Amino acid sequence: MEEKTSNILFIFMAIMAVLVVIFKNDMSAVVIILAIGLIGGGIGYLVEKKPAGYLMLGVGLSVGAGIALYRTGVLNIYDTFTFVFACTIALSMILALIIETVRKKRILSTHTLIVEAELIDLVRNVNVKKEIYLPVYSYKVDKEIYEVNYPKYLSKHLPSIGSTKPLKVNPKNHLDVYFEPEMKDKAKYVACALFLSIASIAVVISLFI
Repeated sequence: MEEKTSNILFIFMAIMAVLVVIFKNDMSAVVIILAIGLIGGGIGYLVEKKPAGYLMLGVGLSVGAGIALYRTGVLNIYDTFTFVFACTIALSMILALIIETVRKKRILSTHTLIVEAELIDLVRNVNVKKEIYLPVYSYKVDKEIYEVNYPKYLSKHLPSIGSTKPLKVNPKNHLDVYFEPEMKDKAKYVACALFLSIASIAVVISLFI
């Protein structure tokens, strides 16, 4: 699936590049083509579950809306840049909140088996100077023992070897697991996304008042 998406994305971007060359003397057309390319690329990245997709999709939609408002005389060139910048932040944050919420609901609907995973190792990343560690957990399902890496490296408040953490497992594939994010991480993410969205929306609204 991921390889197929990557191939489609490559062909789509190649077509967009050709169109840019064809319409290189028409700046408005070039901007519109780039906006379409960013939207398509953003959707492709989101299918591949790459966070950059939120930003690309936000930029593409904002640029498309901005050029439409500028061409119709609703906004001048300076306000258009402000609109695109603020709208990009708002859309990226809102899309991230909505899509991640939907994804989590889908994951929780399939990962219905809950087990206690035990921390068995902390693997240091030797490629960076900062001391960061990747926790490795072990868990048992139907008398079979599995090992899985935590989704991210940690540098502070490292858990101790032997400590346990709830782990959600897909009953149909015991290697398909989901770690529930820490409450403090979820709170910071939601608070930051809401603040940036509200502030950006306020800027956008001010352009039309």
